Amino acid sequence: MRVTLDRNGLVNLQEGTGEYSSLARLLELHESQAIRICIPAIVASERQRGGAILATYEEFDNFVSSLGLGNYEELMPMAYFDVANLDHCLLTEPDMEELERQIHKILFPSVEFDYAVYAAQLDLAPDPPFERKWLNAKCDVQAIWSHTYHRADIFVTEDRNFHKATKKPALIELNAGMIATPSEALVYVEGLRVRPAIRR
Repeated sequence: MRVTLDRNGLVNLQEGTGEYSSLARLLELHESQAIRICIPAIVASERQRGGAILATYEEFDNFVSSLGLGNYEELMPMAYFDVANLDHCLLTEPDMEELERQIHKILFPSVEFDYAVYAAQLDLAPDPPFERKWLNAKCDVQAIWSHTYHRADIFVTEDRNFHKATKKPALIELNAGMIATPSEALVYVEGLRVRPAIRR
């Protein structure tokens, strides 16, 4: 069972916030090899608290290791210059972009997909650094795109946008598998591990 964590999950593990106890238990299951934790590499490109961006992917990998999360599966996103880390992304093909556009339309229907159009609407320069709202949307889209494209099983997030009734079913329809909060994911995973006793 491959379980994907988003950036919110990693931050909550670091700070002991949100559904920390469920996240910690999922890590224990990962360490015992009952499940496999996956992390979209695009998470390394998201802005940190205070607006900073990590200079290298190694910094992100060190951060993940500091949480006690070793041997995780990296899910590579699409190659976007000045967004994805070049050694941790995939060259894109038309079907990959089509999936991305579908996900973007579901999650962020009011945010322009192309940055040049988005920037023109706000009278911003069309070049990087990208405006925060657009970059956050791109990273969220690429997080669940990576989960979907690489066929992981459960996308774990406390971000309410993914759980909205107008969005969650549509994402699942695109083969995103299960979208769950940490506690929901834990109940499901633990349930799979329980086997009834055999009567003799």
